[in-house]
Amino acid sequence: PKHSFRLFFRSEYGAGRLHYPLFGDEGVDEFDNVDLRTSQNYSWAFEGSEKNTMLRDVFSRDVQREMGQPYTRSRYYHLYLNGQYWGIYQTQERVDADYAESYLGGDKDAYDIIKNNSSGSRALEASAGTMDAYERLYNAAVAGFASDASYRKVMGLLPDGSPDPAGETLLNPENLMDYMICTYYTGDPDAPVSCWAHFSNNVFASYNREEPAGFLWYRHDAEHSLGANGGASEGRLLTDPIDRSIGQNWQDFNPAWLHVQLTANEEYRLQFADRVVRCFFNDGLLTAPKNIERWMKRSAQIDLAIIAESARWGDAKRTAPRTKTDWLAEQNYMINQFFPGRNQTVINQMRSVGMFPNQAIVFLSQPPGDVERGSTLTLSQSNGTQGTLYYTLDGTDPRQWGGSLNPGSSIYQIGVSTIALNAATLVKARVLAGGVWGALTEARYTVGLSSLVINELMASNRTTLEDADEAGEYPDWIELYNGSDAAIDLGGMYLSDDPLEPNKWQFATGTTIAAGGYVVILADDDGTQGPLHTNFQLSRNGETLVLVDRDGQTVLDSVTFGTQLEDVSFGRYPNGGATWGFHAAATPGLSNVEHLGSGAGGVQIVGFEVSGPGTVTLQWVGCEDCAYEVQWKADLVDGDWEVLKTVPASAGAVQVEVVIPTGASQAYFRIVGLE
Repeated sequence: PKHSFRLFFRSEYGAGRLHYPLFGDEGVDEFDNVDLRTSQNYSWAFEGSEKNTMLRDVFSRDVQREMGQPYTRSRYYHLYLNGQYWGIYQTQERVDADYAESYLGGDKDAYDIIKNNSSGSRALEASAGTMDAYERLYNAAVAGFASDASYRKVMGLLPDGSPDPAGETLLNPENLMDYMICTYYTGDPDAPVSCWAHFSNNVFASYNREEPAGFLWYRHDAEHSLGANGGASEGRLLTDPIDRSIGQNWQDFNPAWLHVQLTANEEYRLQFADRVVRCFFNDGLLTAPKNIERWMKRSAQIDLAIIAESARWGDAKRTAPRTKTDWLAEQNYMINQFFPGRNQTVINQMRSVGMFPNQAIVFLSQPPGDVERGSTLTLSQSNGTQGTLYYTLDGTDPRQWGGSLNPGSSIYQIGVSTIALNAATLVKARVLAGGVWGALTEARYTVGLSSLVINELMASNRTTLEDADEAGEYPDWIELYNGSDAAIDLGGMYLSDDPLEPNKWQFATGTTIAAGGYVVILADDDGTQGPLHTNFQLSRNGETLVLVDRDGQTVLDSVTFGTQLEDVSFGRYPNGGATWGFHAAATPGLSNVEHLGSGAGGVQIVGFEVSGPGTVTLQWVGCEDCAYEVQWKADLVDGDWEVLKTVPASAGAVQVEVVIPTGASQAYFRIVGLE
C-alpha cells in the first residue's frame, strides 16, 4: 500500500502553483508539480529486504549536482495521510518543461523533454516539444562518429573545430560523459537500459530548441544501483555483459548507446577517460572518502526517521520486523566493502571494453585546492616510470587534438622534478607510452584563497557609503577581505545573490585585493557604472550571497542573512572571523573591529541569536576596564529594567547566554556598561 504520489497544482481547484521553498536555498520556490517518491525495490514495505537504505536513488542525483550538471533535487519528509503516519518519503523534482524553464532559463515552450512512456516496451516519447532534434541525434549516432568531422558536427562545429553558423548543437559531451560516469560507477542495471527487459528505461533528457546547447541527461530512479541487486559484484557494466545494441532501434535510443557509439572516436574516448580520472583520483568527487561523506550526509538526515519507518513498515512482509539494526548493517556494507574497492573495479571494467587507456595515471602529492605559498607539488604515476610524463602550467593540454605533442609542454622526471606553488597554478599532465596517450590529470591550485572572505555587507544603505560614481546615491554594498600575506587576483571570480546562478556577476580582469586589504563592491544592479558595480542588488529581506572561483562552480565563501535594518551592516566579528553579527557602525573598507568599542558610554551589540527555547545569546565587544549588566523588561513603555546577569570586565569579544524569565510573552534586552 505504500506508493509514490505526484502532486499537481492547478487553478481549477486551488492555487495554480505551489509557492514554497521545498528545497531551501538549493532550488526554486515555485512549482507546477512535485513528486512524493518512496523506494519500492528493496524496501521494507514491498519486499522486507535487508538491502533497504532509502539512500541509493538520491546518491546518483547528488553526484550529478557535485559534477556541476543539472539534476533533480530531493528532501526527506514524514508523510501523514488523513492523520495516519505513512512513512518516509522524498520530494523529487520531475524533469519537464516547467523544470527546464526554472533552472535552465528561456521559455518552457522552447524545450523538448524526452522520456520513456509507461507502455510495456517503454518506448521513448516527447512529453513536451517534439522528437525531431532527438531523431537527428539518433541518425547521427547510427551513422557513427569515427571521424572527427562527424563528432564535431553534433557539437555544432565545423571540421576544423570552429563554430558552424549553420550547424546545430545536439551533443553536450561533458554532460553525457558525466551522466555515464555516474551510471557506470553506481552499476545501475535499470537506467538508462534495463538489463532484464532489454529496452531503454528511466531516460530523461531536455533540449532547448531556441538556444541549443545539446541534450542534457538526468539520472532517475537509481534504487537498483550501488550493489543493491548484486549487479556491482557481478562486474555489471552497461557495456558488458548487457547487450550493447540496446539503443540502436529508434524506440530505444538512449544515452548509453549514444556513448558507446561515440567511443569509436579517439578524441571522445580520451576526453571521457580524462573526466573519469578527474572523478576517480586525486581527491576527486567519486573517490571513496568523498562517496562515504556524501552517503553519510544523507544517512544522517534519516538516522532517527528510519525508526519510524521501521515501526510503520518493518513487519509488512515478514514476521520479524526489519529495524534500524538492519539499516545500519547495510550502511556498514557500503562503507566498508562497496565504496573502498569500487573505483578500481570500474576502471578495470572500462579497460576491458576499451573505454579507458592502459597507460599510467598521474598522481598528485597533494589534492587540488588552496595551498600555502611556497608549497611544492610532486607528480608520480601508477606504473612507476614507464613512458614519458609530460605536463604544462599554462592551461593547455600536453596532448594536442589528433595526438601530437604540445611543444609548450615539459617533461617531468619522477624523483627529480618538482613544481613550486607560489601563485595560482593550473597543472595538466599525461603519460605518453608506446605512442599512446594516457588520461589527463588536471589540478588547479590557489594560494591564500582560504583567507579570502565576504567580510561585511549592507542590504539597506541610506547614509553609510555614497556611490563615488553617482553623487547622492547610496547603494547596497559588499566588502571582501584578504586575510593572507599576499595580494589576490580577483579577475574572473564571481559574486552572486543566487546560489543557483553562481556566475551572475564577474570581477573584471585586473581586479586585485591587497594583502590584508579590502575591496568594496556596490550592489546597485548597474554594471555600466564601473568594474565594481554588480548586476544585482541585495534584498533587505534576506538571501544568500556567494563568492565563486573562476570555474563558476567552486564556492569560496558564502553567507546567508535574514532581514536587515537600515544603515546597520552585517559582518564578521572579529575581522575575517567565523562569527557574524550586526554592526551599527558600518565599516566599508575598514576592519570590522576598528569601530567596535563598548564602554560605559555605550555598548555596541554585534550579535543576537535565539539559541534555544527560552534563551538568547548576546555578543558585544568588551573593554578591559568596564563591567556590564544584561537587563531586560517585558514592556518598553511600562516597568523598570531588571538585571538578568552581571558580566565582569573583559577585553575583546564577549558572549553571554541569558534565560528569558518564565511567563514572558516578549522580551527586550539592553546591555549597560558600568563605571
